Amino acid sequence: MNLVSKEDYENYLAHEGVHGMRWGVTHGPPYPLDRTNSGGISKKQERAAARLQRKEDREAARTKKRADKKAVRTLKKQKNVDPDKMSDEEKESLKKEVSKSKSVSLMIKYSDLFTTQEISDMANRLQAEQRLKDVQKSQFQKGMDFIKRQSTNLNTVVTAYDNIKKADTMIREINDWTKKKKTEPSTGG
Repeated sequence: MNLVSKEDYENYLAHEGVHGMRWGVTHGPPYPLDRTNSGGISKKQERAAARLQRKEDREAARTKKRADKKAVRTLKKQKNVDPDKMSDEEKESLKKEVSKSKSVSLMIKYSDLFTTQEISDMANRLQAEQRLKDVQKSQFQKGMDFIKRQSTNLNTVVTAYDNIKKADTMIREINDWTKKKKTEPSTGG
């Protein structure tokens, strides 16, 4: 019992779309289906891991900074520390802490621990850092000035736009009023 012949089957046209579907529109991805890199980790997971790593790095930097500040406070509180009575190991440790602190007052207080060359190097380093901070501040100030100028320009444009909009509204109201007056029959006396 053969209902459809081979010839009829080859000439048969059927619609296989979904109701409401647009012709020629495919919803397949224009990107590769494999969204993982060679390690098998998705991009989203990579970004999350990178965010977590940055957060951990910031926290580690904060912890180190707090520890350094605490060490500096401890060194500043020590009143009568005689470097002559310290062992070489303690002197080296103290030297390391003082030079790491970048505190001028501590460097002056413990200047006996350092050679003239070391003091000169530290002073040059501090001066270079101060110049760098000044340059950074001037660059920041230039940026702030630019932003202020742009903000002023933007405020001017916004004000001009508002004024034009008000004028346009007034002109439309006047035009509507004059059209209304022209269409009304005059009741002259």
